[in-house]
Amino acid sequence: MAVSKNPSFHFHVSVAQANLHYYKVQLYIQKQEKKLRLFLPNWVPGSYKIRNFSRHVFGIKAFANRKKIFIEQVDLDSWEISSEKNSFIVEYFVYAFENSTRTNYLSPEFGFISPPALFFYSKEYFNSPVTVEFELCGYFSKVYTPLPKKENLYYAKNFDELYDSPFLLSNSDSYSYTHNSCVHEVVFEGGKMSEASKQNLVKKLKKITKTQVKTMQSCPNSYYLFIVNFTTKGYAGLEHQSCSVNLYEEEKLHKSSHKQEFLSLLSHEYFHLWNVKKIRPKALWDIDYQNPNLTKELWISEGITSFYDNYFLLLSKVIKISDYLGEVLKDINHLTRSEGEKWMSLESASFNTWIKYYMRDENSHNVSVSYYTKGGILALCMYLYILKQTKGKKSLTDVMRHLYKVYAITKKTGFTKQDFFDSCLEATGVDIYKEFKNYIEKPVTIPYQKYLSILGIKLARVVRETCLHFEAETENGITNVSKIYHERLRNVDISVGDEIIAINGEKVDKKKIDELSVNLKRNQQIKILLSRNGKEKEVNYQAKYHYIYDYYFNLKKELKENRLAKIFFKGVKT
Repeated sequence: MAVSKNPSFHFHVSVAQANLHYYKVQLYIQKQEKKLRLFLPNWVPGSYKIRNFSRHVFGIKAFANRKKIFIEQVDLDSWEISSEKNSFIVEYFVYAFENSTRTNYLSPEFGFISPPALFFYSKEYFNSPVTVEFELCGYFSKVYTPLPKKENLYYAKNFDELYDSPFLLSNSDSYSYTHNSCVHEVVFEGGKMSEASKQNLVKKLKKITKTQVKTMQSCPNSYYLFIVNFTTKGYAGLEHQSCSVNLYEEEKLHKSSHKQEFLSLLSHEYFHLWNVKKIRPKALWDIDYQNPNLTKELWISEGITSFYDNYFLLLSKVIKISDYLGEVLKDINHLTRSEGEKWMSLESASFNTWIKYYMRDENSHNVSVSYYTKGGILALCMYLYILKQTKGKKSLTDVMRHLYKVYAITKKTGFTKQDFFDSCLEATGVDIYKEFKNYIEKPVTIPYQKYLSILGIKLARVVRETCLHFEAETENGITNVSKIYHERLRNVDISVGDEIIAINGEKVDKKKIDELSVNLKRNQQIKILLSRNGKEKEVNYQAKYHYIYDYYFNLKKELKENRLAKIFFKGVKT
């Protein structure tokens, strides 16, 4: 095993059993203490859920001078070694077969390593240098990672840097481009996309990244890696200091709306270069890899980023104004149909994401709100409000630049909620806390029309009537209740998971249930035959109407003539 000069921790990773999805890891440690406790992190920053990665570790052993020494598991996520020797080796296996942005995966086709899920650390040596080498065993020809490489070793200055630097083991070629002295490398893993299609995506991605750097007036990096994992199912992204990992269904890219969604994902993760990785809530500045870092400011970190992801597509002229407004409408309609705004504030959504957003269930839409969706709409409203108050001279972008310069560059520390609103005042001269505090601190609906009218845009609405206050899905000929709206469906014994056998004696599927929802007469009585836990039961249901509002934009000449709209859309054609 090749080892650099005097590293505290050196990892040798072998993929000899790729078909069994096992990584074999040998950890070479040089120490001074007689006892050393090793920890495996419980979560990945940016993905706020305790994941107990140690459940995939097995076969752990320790050796000194080639002789086996005692290693004891002392907690669910930690092991302790006692040795008089100054150096020893820890050997273990990790099962890796969850294809996601935050877990390990290994097959003969490709391998992905989420470092917190694979590499042990000790608190004594957390800030010491780390090296990693690979034994690819003929499976893969390339290793993609933002870490610097010298000869056969990848170097991290400490464990924070290692844990923020994923690895892709691959046979795929990459694409690269440079702007603002930053080399951008893009690798597409999996899928059957043509060479021309890949190059077209990279061309659009270059426009987006250039626009973001120009907007923020700086480029924090000299290198940035996009890892794109094309799958048959899934949608996810995870930001890192010099990299993002993105997962998307390739088949969807045949539709222009999904191409926009895909580019929005890449745009979102890239903007995290500034917002989260540099402009970071104080509660997330120092990561506790074993326990949750709780913060009420994720609506800033993720919500504001969710506003800018599609906005940058617009400014890059990758999409049209109608495409951009369509995404805004989609979020507004989602919020107005959800009942969660009555129960959860943005701050509560941020603070409880560990047990709410990342652990959603069939009732989540009834009692919770997404800090991505509502936070993105709030950020748009903030942007427009500042634009109006300063007569087009300032915007939320000035606030983000200020936060970056003051907290990331000068102070090198995280910000608090008060710091954020103080920065708004300092950067724009506008005190926005009083205007927006209720939409942040309380479960209160944002008055979208009030802020959209600043651009001369009207929110019109189409009223749809519905009388079945549940939804169903049909799969393999079986129709099950998939969603229930509790505020509308009261005193009726219907639960998620119930099989709907028939309505009024007629067999139904999802299509027929959707038709019934709009065609039943008000107060009409129907009989629903259900099956629950293998037992049939008949439920009497009285059709009660509920109005669903589908909003749309009424784009008249006011939009073209509105001075602030011209500033907001920055010359993009209507």
